[in-house]
Amino acid sequence: MKREPPILADLVFLGGGHAQIAAIKSFAMNPVAGLRLTIVTAHIRTPYSGMLPAYVEGVWDDDDLHIDLAHLAQFSGARLIVAPCTGIDADGHKLMFDDRPPLHFDILSINIGGQPDLGAIEGAADHVIPVKPIAEFQKAFDDLLAAGLPNRLAVIGGGAAGCELALALNKRWRDHGASPQMTLYSRSTRLMPQMAPRASHLMFGALLDAGIKLQLGRAVDKIDAGMIRFGDNTSDAFDACFLVSAVRPPRWLSTTSLALDDSGFIAVHPTLQSKSHANIFAAGDIATISGSPRPRAGVFAVRAGPVLAKNLRKYLHGHALKRWSAQKRYLAIIGTADNGAIASWGQFGFKADRFLALKYWIDRRFMAKYQQLTMPTPPAPQPFAGLDTGIDSEPDGDLSQRHRDPVFATMRCLGCAAKASHTVLANALEDAVSLAVSNGADPTLMPEAGIETDAAIMASPPAGHQLVQSVDVLSEIVSDPFMLGRIAAVHALSDLYAALATPTSALAIINLPEANLSIQTNQLTQILAGGLFALGEAGVKLTGGHTSEGGALSVGFSVTGHSKQKPPAAPFMLVLLMLVLAMILFLFSPNRLAPA
Repeated sequence: MKREPPILADLVFLGGGHAQIAAIKSFAMNPVAGLRLTIVTAHIRTPYSGMLPAYVEGVWDDDDLHIDLAHLAQFSGARLIVAPCTGIDADGHKLMFDDRPPLHFDILSINIGGQPDLGAIEGAADHVIPVKPIAEFQKAFDDLLAAGLPNRLAVIGGGAAGCELALALNKRWRDHGASPQMTLYSRSTRLMPQMAPRASHLMFGALLDAGIKLQLGRAVDKIDAGMIRFGDNTSDAFDACFLVSAVRPPRWLSTTSLALDDSGFIAVHPTLQSKSHANIFAAGDIATISGSPRPRAGVFAVRAGPVLAKNLRKYLHGHALKRWSAQKRYLAIIGTADNGAIASWGQFGFKADRFLALKYWIDRRFMAKYQQLTMPTPPAPQPFAGLDTGIDSEPDGDLSQRHRDPVFATMRCLGCAAKASHTVLANALEDAVSLAVSNGADPTLMPEAGIETDAAIMASPPAGHQLVQSVDVLSEIVSDPFMLGRIAAVHALSDLYAALATPTSALAIINLPEANLSIQTNQLTQILAGGLFALGEAGVKLTGGHTSEGGALSVGFSVTGHSKQKPPAAPFMLVLLMLVLAMILFLFSPNRLAPA
C-alpha cells in the first residue's frame, strides 16, 4: 500500500496581503513534502489596493480588483479557514478565535494589513466612510451611487491615496452628469509630503483643475453628522465624508507576547522574522523593519513577497535567512483621472498620459499572476484494452454503460458519500468539550470523561417506540476541519430526520492522516468541536466512537434515535377469515333464530 507522507509541520498564513499571496504561490509551485499549508482569513477575497481609485473612477470592475483566496488555496493544496483571528498565543504556537478552537502552527506568517485609525478624530467612527477595509468601503460607495450621488463631498487625507481618491470620485460623479462640491482636507501644508516636491506641485494643479477645493494645514478636530469641525471653532458641512488616513494595528495585537514597535506594529528583522519569536514572520503594513522603516505602501508589500517566501523556506530547512534591504527610492504612479498620471521617483516628478498606461499595465500584470492560476485537469482514466477484449459482441448498451462508470470521469463527484493515540484522543476531547460548553452547549449532552472506547451502552427507547440507526462518513469535502466536523454531524442526523425519528445519541468515526502528536491533536480537536456544536444544537449526546489514522482524512457519525412503532399489519387472509367467522356467528346466533 502506498503511504501518504506524514504531516511533519504546519505553516499557517494569517491574512491574504500582497506579500502573503506571493509566498503561498511559491510553495504551490515548489511544494515541500511533509509541510501542510493553511490560509486563515476573515475574507475569502483579497483586494489589491493599488487599483481602488480606478475602480472608483469606473475603469475596473469588482472582479478586476480582487484575488480569490479559495482558488489560491486550491492551487497550493492549502487548507482554507475563513474566520476572523482574535489573538495569537505566540509562545503556545496557536491562533485564537472567538467561536472555534485555537489553531496550531509551527511556523506563522502574518500579513493582515492595518485598520483605519478612526479613534484619532472624535466622531469619525460614526460619520465617515474609511477607505479600509476595502470591502466595507465598496459597500458604502455602492450605497452612495444607488442613493443618487450626494453633492457635498469631503475627503480627509492629503497623501497620495487621498488625492487620487478625490480625483476619482470627482470623475465618477461628473461622468454621471453631477457636479460635486468637493473639498480635500490635510493637516500637512503640502500635498503628498512623502513624494517629490515637483510631484506635490503637479498634484496641486490637478486638483484645482478638477474644481476641488483644498484646505491645507487644517487638522480636523471633530466630526458630527454632516459637519466637520476644526480647532478654531469653524466648521464645514458635507453630505458624504471619506477618510484616507494612516492605519493602526488591530487592538488584539497588543495582548500578544510579540515584540512590537512604538506604534504597536510587529517589529521584525530585515529578514521579516519577528524580533521575539523566530518561527513567526510578518510583512506588509502590519510589520515594521527595525532600523529600516519604510512607508506603509503597497509597493513594499509586493516586493517583500519573494523575500518572505525564501526565508520561510530557509527557516524550515534550518538555513541562514536572507536580509532584505528595501530600496529608499521607489517609483510611485498616481492617477489624476484625466487620462494621465503623475510619476514620482526620488526628487523627480513628472506628469504624462503614458504614465497612466504604464500603471494599468503594472496593475494588470500583478493581478494576472494570481487570477490566472492554471491547474491542468488530469486526463480521464481510460479503460484497459485487455479487459475490454471479448465484450465487443455484447450489446452496445452494456459497453457504454461500463464506460459511463464514474471512475472514468475527468472529475469524480464527492457527494454523499489502526487507532489513533490514546493521548491524542483524550486531549482533543477535553479541549473540544470545554470549548462547546463555554459557547453555550448543554453540559449534560457532552461526552463523559473516559469514553475513549469503541462501544457505548444505548438507552432503551420510550414505550411504544422503536430504535432507528444510521451511519454516514464524509471524505474531506471542505479543508476546514471545524466545519467538516459540523457538516458530518448534520449530515448523519439528517438521515434520522428523514425517517421521522428523534435522534438521541451518536458515535464518532474519524480517520486522521499520519502526523505528529501536536498536529494530530489539534486537528482532532477542531473536528470534535464542530461535531459537538452540531450535536448539541440537536439535543444529541456523543457517547463514544473510534479514531484511526493513516491515509486521507474522513469524518463520520453513527447516530441512534427512536420513532413511534407502527401496529403490525395482519395478513390479508387472516383478516378475511375473521370477518367470515363473525358473519356466521351473527347469522346463526340463537337470538336471531328465535321466533319473535
